[in-house]
Amino acid sequence: MKTTAALVISFLPGFLAWWRGRRLAALLDDPAIAERYLAYRGRNLLNLVTALVVVGYLASSRLLPGLTGGCLLVAVAGAFPARKRILGESWHFLAYLEYYLRFVLAFSAFRLLLGFTPWLLSIADGWRLPAAGTLGALLFGWLLWGASIAPIILGARTLKDPELLTRFAAIANRAGLAMPRILVTPSPGGGMANAFALPGRPVAQVVFTATLLDALTPPQAEAIFAHEAAHLEDMGPAFLRNLLFGASLLIVLALAMVPAAEFWIRPGALSGIWALLAGLINAGLLHFLVRHGRHHEAESDRRAVELCGDGEALIDGLTRLHQLNCMPRRWDTQSERLSSHPSLANRIRAIRGGAPANPPENPVAVGSTHPGRWVVLEHERMHWLEGVPEDCQADPATLLKQARLDSAAAYSELRELVLKPQPREEMRLEAMARNGDRWSMPVRAEDLKLAQAILTQIDLHIDQSGVGNDRGQLTRLLVVTIALTGVAAWSETSLPVLALMLVALMRPRSWILAAAAWFGFGTALAEWAQYPSQTEPYALLATALIGGVYALNQRQAEPPDRRLLIGLTAFLGLALLPGWIAMALAAGGDLPALRLLHSAQVHTGAAAGLLGLAGLLLATGQWRRRFAATAITIGLAGVPLLLGSAHFAEHYAGDAFADPALPLRLSRIENLRPIREFAVDGYASDLTLSPGGEHYAYRSAGASYGGNRPIVVGHSLHGAGAALEVDDLAFLDDLSAITLSIAGDGQAAVQLLRLSGQQWKPLRKWPVPATTGSKLTAGGDRWQLSGYDTGSRTWVVAEGVAGDSPPQIRRFGLPADPMQLLRSWGETALWQSEEFGEGLLGVTVDPGDSAGSAILSMALGLASSMAPATITRFWTTSGDQPPVLIAATTRTLSCSERPSGLPRIAALCRSFGQRSRFALLDPEARRFTAVYGLATPMDAVFGTAERPIAVSWQGTPVLLDLAAGTATELVAAGTDPSLAGAAWAGNRVLTAAMAYEGNEVKTTIRLYDLTSR
Repeated sequence: MKTTAALVISFLPGFLAWWRGRRLAALLDDPAIAERYLAYRGRNLLNLVTALVVVGYLASSRLLPGLTGGCLLVAVAGAFPARKRILGESWHFLAYLEYYLRFVLAFSAFRLLLGFTPWLLSIADGWRLPAAGTLGALLFGWLLWGASIAPIILGARTLKDPELLTRFAAIANRAGLAMPRILVTPSPGGGMANAFALPGRPVAQVVFTATLLDALTPPQAEAIFAHEAAHLEDMGPAFLRNLLFGASLLIVLALAMVPAAEFWIRPGALSGIWALLAGLINAGLLHFLVRHGRHHEAESDRRAVELCGDGEALIDGLTRLHQLNCMPRRWDTQSERLSSHPSLANRIRAIRGGAPANPPENPVAVGSTHPGRWVVLEHERMHWLEGVPEDCQADPATLLKQARLDSAAAYSELRELVLKPQPREEMRLEAMARNGDRWSMPVRAEDLKLAQAILTQIDLHIDQSGVGNDRGQLTRLLVVTIALTGVAAWSETSLPVLALMLVALMRPRSWILAAAAWFGFGTALAEWAQYPSQTEPYALLATALIGGVYALNQRQAEPPDRRLLIGLTAFLGLALLPGWIAMALAAGGDLPALRLLHSAQVHTGAAAGLLGLAGLLLATGQWRRRFAATAITIGLAGVPLLLGSAHFAEHYAGDAFADPALPLRLSRIENLRPIREFAVDGYASDLTLSPGGEHYAYRSAGASYGGNRPIVVGHSLHGAGAALEVDDLAFLDDLSAITLSIAGDGQAAVQLLRLSGQQWKPLRKWPVPATTGSKLTAGGDRWQLSGYDTGSRTWVVAEGVAGDSPPQIRRFGLPADPMQLLRSWGETALWQSEEFGEGLLGVTVDPGDSAGSAILSMALGLASSMAPATITRFWTTSGDQPPVLIAATTRTLSCSERPSGLPRIAALCRSFGQRSRFALLDPEARRFTAVYGLATPMDAVFGTAERPIAVSWQGTPVLLDLAAGTATELVAAGTDPSLAGAAWAGNRVLTAAMAYEGNEVKTTIRLYDLTSR
């Protein structure tokens, strides 16, 4: 399901780009086509980045490269028809793709390889060292000689025009530079217009695209070259030394990132999408080493005027470049902050020395699609009018008199006055003052041309020099980098934080960063409240605090955008609402305290979303207005934090596994050697010993678990086992067994086998209902089969004796749980089910893949953590009476696979970050009578309820006797970390260890006798 969802999502950016591009291409004569095209490209980029993140979250490591490449290719193909029409290109898609790939390889190969290095190392496995050496050699080689390789990849040719070369040589001579190589890269039929300065040794290079050079007059080309020569002046020996040093450090960081994360955090801490994100962020830091920011571009423009002596030629050349690329003349504050170059309007203002040109002499009125709203643009100020009568004449003086509300502002007080496209082809005139005041109005289509002409005169009055600086961008990127690194350390709860961080990267507002930081803060608190001994939440906690403090310090400089603020609030609401609904449902029904604990632990968004909203409130608006709302929000967030805490679980929830555990008395049997050892091909699971240890059984499989899986039964001391085509087996004693067979038509039968010589011969056979998750247990002369009937949604229990009488079959339904609807969004899937002894049933319910698509699972993931989304309930059944709930726990239980018919049973709890715990449950007392714990975490539990065997992470079996409160550690000739099964009966222990020989799996089965060493 996740693979299908990832495949569908990988096509969405391309489809949306094509669909929106069809409408955009029909607006070529629109006066605001440049603004529309810029917004179109921005939406395409946001869709692409979002899709790549979601695909990375859903796809496996094996499919990630293909899906990522396919997503990029489809996105480029989807945007190509609109690009071709708007830029007037004539080439076909394959020619464009070939040129585009060469362009990316020439100018971005180093950054891409640097960004993908951690991910490549994370999948290198045993080849990590040679992979690191190869990648390091490529990166350092490109760093040293990449400037010489790039023009070759582009197929650039040396410029032959003598007039231009003479002009360019004069500019280089004035700048005191050695004449650089002038190269021209062809793009037949293409509209890619740009020029680049490439510093290098022994000679620098300046590359023009043929599209740009053909469109410029000689004076304009000379001015553009003067601008690039000014860049080469800045990129002197000191710049190259700093670049070499900084890039070398980033290369070392990229190579060391994965092993360092595995050493300091945990194995696999930086893999998959997280390794890719960390690498791309590391590559993004390179941007600040090689880029010249807006102030450098302005300085290069002024220096170009000094070198060529013709500022108007430079203005004409820049204007022509913007026209060829369909770039708007003016940008809003956000676009100006994100771009490495100033807007054309600001560049013209800087070139002309800030002198305004051609301000509107007569007032001009621009109408809105909303009745009663107008904007009047005068010589030095604007008037934002509301409440104008509909029959009023469109005369500026009359409009000013008739308006009910007049908001006036001088152009010198504005930070921006721009036309911005909106959904459904609407254009809005938006203004923002330096004090944070905002105005917005949809403009009539017939007034767009007039508005563009007037803004061309007015925008020279508007100074955006204080919009932002490179240091502020670097600070923000560093904060986001730290936060994403912290998220990667605790990736199981990171999806909403990651989504907010992506919005902060695309729409850099400090209050968005504040919401993300405080959301991460709430997530860390929720995880820490559940697992106070864990260390991972502290990374997210620290990064959230850093991001939150920075965002709050910047809140006055960036007033909120109302529409984005509403969207962000809705996003946080989606994160917190399911958790509060879950807690409301959990307050009723059985075990309310335990259900409240479960809801709060699963739905961490109930607290994190509220804290994210608190951070949003703190970073926007007036402090006094927001203080009360913020205090209430923070106070409400404390409710789910308290309900989901370990303190609440231990003292109020009634969860037996949360109680302090009694220590088991630990002993050891050393130098244990097998009395029999043999190997089987493929996997072996479900190990079973007969009560006296005379016979064994295991489920056999080939190289995978699919297909036919017969059960092999044999004598424990000699002879090869015989394969039985059955689905389950349980020993009654050393000479008889019960088997379960389920036919392809859905019919099931239980059969009694008796050992005769060396063969197990059938004696009796009884038909039984076919169920899901069927479990067969036996002991003495009694057997029992239990399972879930998905058709009737009932639990089926069949009980019989090794005689002639037919089995007794009972059906009953478990009481409905109102939480299931919220958790599963569909049919309930059984995660684990066990029949424990005489009339005791344990059921763990959890939403499976059949409950909904991966997209819905991700949507619920906004409000949920990856904490165990289960409640295991233990019921008693008696005759035809409804089952009675006797105990429950929110901990993940791994129970012994084949419990026998004992009045007491054992269960093993292996919650993440908790010590292994074992419990005795007494059906007659209807409660857990004792909970025991081992200081060493256990990896699995095998055997029967009477003889459970726990296995440590190192592969050491531990025999448990909960009735006596003892644990016996078996130290064989050598522990085996690949131990995958065990069984214990009498004085004998049977183990199975898996090993891989190339692509084949081998299982070694060993039999130990505890009385002989």
